[in-house]
Formats: sequence, structure tokens, C-alpha cells
Amino acid sequence: MSGDCELEDVPLDENAASHVLSRDQQSDGGLSVEDEQMVSDLKTGDEQLEQKREERATDTLQVLEGSVSEAEEKAQLISQILELQSTLEDLSRRVEGVTEENMKFKSENQVLAQYIENLMASSSTFQNTSKQRPKESS
Repeated sequence: MSGDCELEDVPLDENAASHVLSRDQQSDGGLSVEDEQMVSDLKTGDEQLEQKREERATDTLQVLEGSVSEAEEKAQLISQILELQSTLEDLSRRVEGVTEENMKFKSENQVLAQYIENLMASSSTFQNTSKQRPKESS
């Protein structure tokens, strides 16, 4: 554009500076085309920034919602784990009880077997009845 100037091209005296300013200004005293373009660019940039802020806010909300749902899932899993631990403890106690009861029954069975053996030994009915029988000839 004609209004673009490099720093090297800008003269240092006041008359030249005012000439550059007046050259860039429109005849009605408004902003130059370049200045209007810069304002337009700034407005567009502001709109883009606002849009990005909204997108980030939305993303943040989604992350937070995801965190909340993850926290709910974790709480639910922890609850299930605690329930399963409780069930496991109950089953372990039950196994211990059944094991003790089994050992008690084994002991009682041994006592009963010894008692029956003693009764059989003292009774003439159960004495050794395996007398040798004569073999039959075939």
C-alpha cells in the first residue's frame, strides 16, 4: 500500500512527520485505510479470542464433567470392591467354621470307630468266625 513506510524511510523532522500523518489521513479527518484495516483486524482478533475463550471454557466444562463421571465411577468401583471384600471375609469365616466342624466330626468318628471295635472285640458274636472249613472237592 502507499501508506506503508519503513522506519528507514520516515524523516526525522516535524514537517515530514506531519506530512506522513496527513498523507495517511482521509480528507474528512477520519482514520486512514490502513488504520481502519488495523481496527478491523483488532476487532476480528478480539472476536477470535472471545471464541477461543468460549471453546476453552466448554472444553474445561467437558473435562470437569468427565472428571465428575470418572469420580463417580471410581466411587462405584470402590463400593463394589468393599462389598466384595466383605463377602470374601464372610466366606473365609464360614470356611474356617466348616473346617473346624469337619475336624470335630473326624475326631468323633475315630472315637466311635474305636468304641465299635472294642465292642466287637468284647462280644462273642463278632469273634473270629473264620474257622477253617473243609474244602469241598470238585
